[in-house]
Amino acid sequence: APITIQVGTPPTLTITSPVNNSSYQAGNVITYSATATNSNGQTLPDSAFTTEIVFHHSTHTHPFSGVLPATRTGQFAIPTTGETATDVYYTVNITAADASGLSQTKSVQVNPVLVNLSFITNPSNLAIFVDSQVVSTPRTIQSVAGLMREVNVSPMQLLSGTYYQFDSWSDGGAMKHL
Repeated sequence: APITIQVGTPPTLTITSPVNNSSYQAGNVITYSATATNSNGQTLPDSAFTTEIVFHHSTHTHPFSGVLPATRTGQFAIPTTGETATDVYYTVNITAADASGLSQTKSVQVNPVLVNLSFITNPSNLAIFVDSQVVSTPRTIQSVAGLMREVNVSPMQLLSGTYYQFDSWSDGGAMKHL
């Protein structure tokens, strides 16, 4: 059977927001929008679009939204809990298809704002728990801004033959807090 190749000009797609390589903090709401025209310059309707939001972590991806049909505009909220790594980002992938089935897909990347979390104890070298992981102080840990991190400490610690009892955090928070 002969192979049929469809010839034509795919839609012209523009993602108007977010801007590629824009930034986010955990808790932000990201708005996305796109426009597209067919080869005759006619604006494509919302039904011609699909959108997918993908969460990237290290060298792999995690589904975030799945494919959203008939969406050229929308919003998604960045979670304030979850993955604590800093080698993360989101892509907004939008596809526009014309009536003949020709399509174009474009993507923009949204990167995290990173902050340093510094932990100091008096005296130094006491252990604290950051997200259930033991770390010795002083310690600085990079984090996505706005991401809730669990910080905890043992009520009593032995260091160089001396016992130290937890007194307080500099922010006045509970022994275990976010």
